[in-house]
Amino acid sequence: MVAIPPTRRPSAPALDHRELYVLLGRIEEALEVLLRTEPLEPTAAQSALELLEVAGRELPVHFADEEAPDGFFASALARAPHLHHALETLQKEHLHLAELLGELLQEVRWAGTSSSAWTHVEASYLLLAETLRRHERAEDGIVAEAFSTDEGGLG
Repeated sequence: MVAIPPTRRPSAPALDHRELYVLLGRIEEALEVLLRTEPLEPTAAQSALELLEVAGRELPVHFADEEAPDGFFASALARAPHLHHALETLQKEHLHLAELLGELLQEVRWAGTSSSAWTHVEASYLLLAETLRRHERAEDGIVAEAFSTDEGGLG
């Protein structure tokens, strides 16, 4: 499996899937509010930027927690070794998602109060959010498969 540098904070747990979905929704709402104002309001742009920066800090921590030796991937693999390929694919997606988020954060930092730039940011964000939601649903499927059968595999 591909290694992602650990960014875990011992004092603060990573966002769980529910909290991650809430953050994604808050970002979407902030972008909608921002794009409804003309001209763009700097405080609305700042709010969207701050939420996206939270995602930029939290998503790598979330991924590192899942990939830790005592994390979700290791636990699922221990219970269901046949899921190795699926887990490896999900781990590789972590790298892709982190890259998409990094690119998005660069776009955001250059957007300023340009309506067209923020429209592009929103489109990029919606693509990232959908990709991330699909990824998280796949992880939920792994949880269901790995942990919903008894250890003897009889269901």
